[in-house]
Parts: sequence; structure tokens; C-alpha cells
Amino acid sequence: MSTTQEAGAAERGPYYEDYREGESFHQCQYHLDEEEIVSFAETYDPQPFHTDPAVAEESFFEGLSASGWQTAAITMRLFVDFLGVSGPAGSIGLGVDDLRWHSPVRPDETLCADITVEERRPWDEGHGYLRFGMDVHTPDETKLTAVIVTLFERRDSE
Repeated sequence: MSTTQEAGAAERGPYYEDYREGESFHQCQYHLDEEEIVSFAETYDPQPFHTDPAVAEESFFEGLSASGWQTAAITMRLFVDFLGVSGPAGSIGLGVDDLRWHSPVRPDETLCADITVEERRPWDEGHGYLRFGMDVHTPDETKLTAVIVTLFERRDSE
């Protein structure tokens, strides 16, 4: 059975035992403006459809769009905000599976994430393995999907 709740650090801890397979959370929100899109692109992905609104109008995207890598970075920010990590525990990233960009992120859009615990199992004596499905979206469309694979400390190993 799946439950959905607005994510909040006070509702969970940073440990493996704090998550149940099938549990879902909703994390909002990250607002992205044109200045942030252009600034990121100028540094990390300097393609004209990310840096120049006039050129972007004539591109495949028919307007300025955020770099997919910026969208991935925002996904990580939404994930860390969801975790509410404040101490040394936190999650250890093992990788990202099935990363897909579904539609461009535009200036002045607000991104949210639906996060689902897809798999949960012991890893070793001190850690548990968790796979989180991520669906990053606006109210109208999915922008990015990915599976974040992590290790969390186990509370009972303390």
C-alpha cells in the first residue's frame, strides 16, 4: 500500500528505518527564472538555446530552456530538501538510474517532485539500501524522471 504525504524533515529522520517501500512523498518547490537558467548555462552548458533567448526562439526548443543538467541538479536539491539532512548521517549516493528528460524547463516555472521508495533492503551491518523514484514536474507536465540509488545509515547500528 502506498501513502502520499507532503515531505517535511520533522516527519522523518535520516535513517534507513525511517522509510518504507511503496511510501510516496511530495516535495515542492523550486522556482526557476531566466537569470538562473542563463547563468547556469553560461558556466556549465553554454549552448545558445540555454543562454540566448533570441537564438532559442529559432531552436528545436522554440524558446529558452534550462539545461537538462540544471534540471538534474535541481532534482538533487529537491531530494536533499526532502531528506532534511542536517547532520553527518544523510544519504550516500550510489548512482542515478533511468535518468530521462521529458520536456524542457522554461523560465518562471516552479518544479515539484513526487518521490517514491521503490526498493528497500539491508546493505551491510551499518547501512540500508534505498531506491527512490523521482518524478519532477510542473502542474502541467513531467520534466524529468530518475531513480536515485542510495545508502542510509541504520539506526540500530549505533
